[in-house]
Amino acid sequence: MAVNKKTIKNTEEVVNETNKEQIAENAETSVKESPATQSSISLEDIQAMMAKFQSTIESLSSELKEEKAKNEKLAEAIKESTLNDREGDTESSFKEKEVQDNTSNTTERLLEILGNRKSDKEIVIVHNRELLGGLSTAIQLTGLTINFHTLGEQRVLSWQQFEECVSKYRKWFDKEIILLAPEFADVAERYNVSCLKREGHAVVTKGDLVNIYKKSERELEDYMNSLTEADKDFICSYWLGKCYENDAKYRVRSKVELLNRISNKGVFDNLLAQMNFDSIRH
Repeated sequence: MAVNKKTIKNTEEVVNETNKEQIAENAETSVKESPATQSSISLEDIQAMMAKFQSTIESLSSELKEEKAKNEKLAEAIKESTLNDREGDTESSFKEKEVQDNTSNTTERLLEILGNRKSDKEIVIVHNRELLGGLSTAIQLTGLTINFHTLGEQRVLSWQQFEECVSKYRKWFDKEIILLAPEFADVAERYNVSCLKREGHAVVTKGDLVNIYKKSERELEDYMNSLTEADKDFICSYWLGKCYENDAKYRVRSKVELLNRISNKGVFDNLLAQMNFDSIRH
């Protein structure tokens, strides 16, 4: 609204100046019309003049009050207009900041994605199996051949090699034969593969595997129950391989039966049948 305090002030000055002129004019007219200019002024003439002055003053006072009321309304209108402008500016600034924040977050996310896809980024994969009899887990990638033999072996892949590995050997990741190193948990989550950073599950280490036969039945059961299903299958497979190598440390019937019960897949059924046959023969 094109109204401001300067307009109000100018209006008041004009009104005051007009009032002064009118009072002077009335006074002059009264003096001219008064018999005092021709002869002495009577008491009645003075009273009449005072009454006229009083009427003029009251009229001017009324006009001033009306102008003051108008000015107050104008001032209120200016105040409301200013507040609305400030609120509009605040809301506009807030929306602008929100847009800037969203743009900044989007930019940071895009940079993060691009950074994770840089050609020089490297990913560490870990072999999560111990193979017996000279077997190996063979991986064929563009420009690279990997043969894993023992538990915990690691290889460093470029980002392109890692994506190729996930694409070609997804089943091995699903069975946890291949894992990502624990520092790549965010990448593992993004590609839906497992890593050595387990939530709520133990990790099979080389030391665990070497000394697993030393565990009592209770310790063995607790250890097995702390593993993922894929690692349980691995331990059972490893134990079974040791039994078929005729390693006496593993051919303990009570532990074989325990593992067969935990696996619930009949992994040791044939071995137990053979052990029964051997006990009858001897």
